[in-house]
Amino acid sequence: PFAPFSSWTADFEPVLPRGARVETVLFGGAALGVVVIRAHHLGVTGRGPRTWLGIDRMLVLAFLAAMAVLPVALYTHHCRNLRERQAFRATRYLHAGDPARALRTLDEAGRWPGVARPARLDHLRAEALSLLGREAEAESLYLRAREGDPTSFWILADLAQFYAASSRPAGERRRLVAPLVRELDARFYSHPRYKEVVDRIECRLCRLRAP
Repeated sequence: PFAPFSSWTADFEPVLPRGARVETVLFGGAALGVVVIRAHHLGVTGRGPRTWLGIDRMLVLAFLAAMAVLPVALYTHHCRNLRERQAFRATRYLHAGDPARALRTLDEAGRWPGVARPARLDHLRAEALSLLGREAEAESLYLRAREGDPTSFWILADLAQFYAASSRPAGERRRLVAPLVRELDARFYSHPRYKEVVDRIECRLCRLRAP
């Protein structure tokens, strides 16, 4: 109903509070801050407040601002939860072998206000595109996901597996995979899925591809 604004994909996550309780504290605290500042100002200047119907006009404005902002904050929280659920559904579609449907759902999950970890959407899109055979697009999104979340074991592991199973010549696949496996060894050796992932990478590297 808010098109074209509902299709925006800008990432406002770093500046948005997470959770209805935090939003209430943040915006309610801002309104309270106006009240405190106003009271201090009146105490310093000694001037009486301008009033509407006997009520300090600034306090009325602060109250009205809070009443306007709080519903927006709650709506933002609701939308963020919706995006998280959409990302979860996209993951289920991927696991069910339906990458096209996963991509459509990820397009919905990428709308404002976005999910808590935007790199996760790039990762899921890369997985879906890889399953569809769109290697160039998948590689670009894997790399962007890794840049967005360099601490993720699974983004690194799936990028290595993607290169290992790609349509590139065997020598090039090994060249691309080698630094990623070294990074897995250095940073994630104790991860419970480490050995399984490394074995799978080697298996894919050894698999002969049809010319």
